[in-house]
Amino acid sequence: TWRENFENNISGNREIHNSSIIFFREIINILKDNNLKLRIMPKYEKSDKEYLKEISYFNKLLNLKKNNNSIFLNKSQKYDQYKFCDKSKIIISFNSTLAFEMLGAKRKVLFLGSEKKIIEKLGWQSQFLYLPPQIKIENDLKSELNQKLSYLINMHDEEYQKLIKKCVSEYMFFQQEWPHEIIKQKISGYFNFVTYYKS
Repeated sequence: TWRENFENNISGNREIHNSSIIFFREIINILKDNNLKLRIMPKYEKSDKEYLKEISYFNKLLNLKKNNNSIFLNKSQKYDQYKFCDKSKIIISFNSTLAFEMLGAKRKVLFLGSEKKIIEKLGWQSQFLYLPPQIKIENDLKSELNQKLSYLINMHDEEYQKLIKKCVSEYMFFQQEWPHEIIKQKISGYFNFVTYYKS
């Protein structure tokens, strides 16, 4: 997650920026210990004027002397982000809509925006209310990140799906019938009406 004003002192932005600094200091070694690689999905596409600023921000957080473009996923089509997430072992986000969508798709997600100092500033309490503690940072990012991330990485999919079942039902609205079934019923009803009318 990046916004151009993250580094200023507007309430909430500074807290997210400071948590991002801690996150990137810690994440490399955690992923290395679990034989995983870090990939960052930019908000912007290469053709957008904000793209280079966003890339530069993350490279700065990673303390790289020169830009390392290999860690950034290249979005070339509108829905590429879903493809990238579907292939990911775990998705880490502050509070993006996409992360909640992936939670609904039963992908492993860890939320950082639920950290106490952030939700107190931004009033995000309700957004994370139904999430089990295992998939959200609650009190302190530095002390919780390694434990919760390693726990999720090594958790079996069946166990994870049981863990998130209740919260998914709270965040996601599922119709009792699939859209194609509803359309089929409407078309069928229409033809039945026409047949009856003509007779």
